[in-house]
Amino acid sequence: MMAMPYTFSRLDASDGLSDNQVQHILQLPDGRMVFTTLGNINLYDGMRFHYIHRNDSDVYAIKDYHGHYHVYAGHHDRLWVKEYGKVWCLDLRHEQYLKNPETVFLETGIREKVTDLFVDSEKDLWLVFFSFGEVICYSQNQGKPLYRKAAYPENERTNYSRTSLVVKGPDGNFYQVRSGKKSGLFVFSPQSRTWRLLLETHSPLHTLIVPSHDIAYISSLNGIWSISLPKGKARFQSSLRTTDGKQLQTDLNTIYQDRQQGIWLGTGNRGILYT
Repeated sequence: MMAMPYTFSRLDASDGLSDNQVQHILQLPDGRMVFTTLGNINLYDGMRFHYIHRNDSDVYAIKDYHGHYHVYAGHHDRLWVKEYGKVWCLDLRHEQYLKNPETVFLETGIREKVTDLFVDSEKDLWLVFFSFGEVICYSQNQGKPLYRKAAYPENERTNYSRTSLVVKGPDGNFYQVRSGKKSGLFVFSPQSRTWRLLLETHSPLHTLIVPSHDIAYISSLNGIWSISLPKGKARFQSSLRTTDGKQLQTDLNTIYQDRQQGIWLGTGNRGILYT
């Protein structure tokens, strides 16, 4: 299987990025890119960077989130920024963090302590989770559970008990990266109602994109995984080509595909790579 067949250009602190440790990438509805670095949200309009510094006094504790930086775009131009056990809420309209993020939960009628959160593609908040790697399908009309399928057996749960990331692929399947004592990539087919293991490793897996029916990419410590979806074969690549003709070796914290099919990589200390 081919390695990642792209040549990347670089953007870093010399271009206006607040620092070169890029933790998470997101695209806003207006097309701007959001790059989360250590302590800052960087907004990029394709020409220049503008960053907003985070204040640790605006934090809300979420004890059940054990992952690294993750950012969601919510209603009312809010960005929810999660980082191990903590969440901040950034008001993009005023470019400032909410002093009391729990007021948003109160607006939705939630009085209990929130211990984790997720924002879906419709910008709605979800505050209840399961941690078993299962998919549970409900009837929209009756609200009754139709079936539930586990990605791995019960005796494997402790191996994947740390974090979960789920992405819907262009093929209609759901791809789940789990981590814990080891890491794995699983795919669920709604048609056959079955899970399949595509990749298992003892190295950390970070974030995932599925740009086509044929390929998935996962950023990870010291490189990137390319997974052939039809064959279920994976290849690890420790270096990437850059436009200056060099081979770059670095930790890859995150990978993201924008709406124009551009691929962005956030690195541990080399800024942003783009193709």
